[in-house]
Amino acid sequence: MEDNRQLKFIQDIAELEFDSEVFANQIRLFSQYLTYSNEDYKYNETYLEKFCQEFARFRKYVQLKNQVFVELCKKIVSGASNLELVLIIDQFWIYATENGEISNSKNIRERMVCNNKIQIKANLQFAEKEFLFLQEYEVIQDEKLLSDRVDQICNDFIDWIGEITE
Repeated sequence: MEDNRQLKFIQDIAELEFDSEVFANQIRLFSQYLTYSNEDYKYNETYLEKFCQEFARFRKYVQLKNQVFVELCKKIVSGASNLELVLIIDQFWIYATENGEISNSKNIRERMVCNNKIQIKANLQFAEKEFLFLQEYEVIQDEKLLSDRVDQICNDFIDWIGEITE
């Protein structure tokens, strides 16, 4: 299933140990290899190289934002799994309590994902009404401060659910 491949792709990137200089050198060498060994390869050897910085940036933001997504999902599963809720982060990461499914949208909105802000959106169905949570938070790249920010986002979200369901 295509959704599972994309979800695995994001999980693999989130867990990737990465050295941008080594990666760029490997891509350069691989591009040269393709150029010299495959006459059907229609690009010059610099084609793939120009994407190295974009990939490095994408990987950095996926690691940061995936951490927020995973923590929010854990909190939802432990405290709100009996509610009909759809959580969407950066219009990309998606979690639905109805079937417990984690997925990604088909298209990566790189401008949203590779941004210092994270958008948290949720639709909650409760008591025959629909509620919307929509907040943006600054993403912090210091590990300790990021952990504090993740806690803040989770607390804001769980408080919002609590206010509705009380």
